[in-house]
Amino acid sequence: PALFLSTEHLDSLTINSHGVYFNGQKIGTVWRQFPIFETGINKLGDLVCAAGDGRVRLVPEFAHFGNKAWFSIFRSRADFFRCELSSQSLAILEDILPDSHLVRPQNVHRTFPCHVAGFHIADIQHLMRLEQEERNRLVLKVCGANTLSARSYGVLIGHGLTSDTWSKWIKERLDLSQPFIVQRRLESGVVRIPVMNTRRNCGEVFSCRVLLRPWMIGGELVSVSACAVPSNTFRVHGMVDMAVAPVVFG
Repeated sequence: PALFLSTEHLDSLTINSHGVYFNGQKIGTVWRQFPIFETGINKLGDLVCAAGDGRVRLVPEFAHFGNKAWFSIFRSRADFFRCELSSQSLAILEDILPDSHLVRPQNVHRTFPCHVAGFHIADIQHLMRLEQEERNRLVLKVCGANTLSARSYGVLIGHGLTSDTWSKWIKERLDLSQPFIVQRRLESGVVRIPVMNTRRNCGEVFSCRVLLRPWMIGGELVSVSACAVPSNTFRVHGMVDMAVAPVVFG
């Protein structure tokens, strides 16, 4: 059996030398919805240790770069991926992975110039002084071994922001030596789906934006996580006021 794990399940989770159990039933695979940086909370650390010992399987595996940084690696090492991937796989990734550039505060001057979302950014000062039209096309995301890189905590969407808010966020990352990516903001559409409102304990139609996360094992698509967030936000990431919806394969 597999378990789609959220923090509300932790009280029903038992971890011992024989394995991992949910309400008394042994679990073979845990589809984790937490980053490595939160494993000090409750039983999450024990769960990671159990996975390391082979008592349970965690999917997806942890990435030491942080998931967001890989967007930039795909673009900055384009020649490598072009040689290693099939033309079909390369075309899919180029279509779905937004243009991204990694900014490393420890060596910030060597990370520029760059091109993102169709325009040139000369240096960090240029990035901090971008015009509103350019900021509207970008999103900034903290990445690496940092709790802010989890879920939407360290995400700044440029759409509608003041120049002061934008520049202060960047300066704070530099002061704290926190790497971040500059990424093209993808347009998202609004859909209406039926969900269970757990606060009211009733069904309702939810006006939302949906993020789909595919899960693969051995190169085979085995499941998809659909994260639906309120339509009044452009921040399509995990948050408290969201719904996890089922995905039906046709």
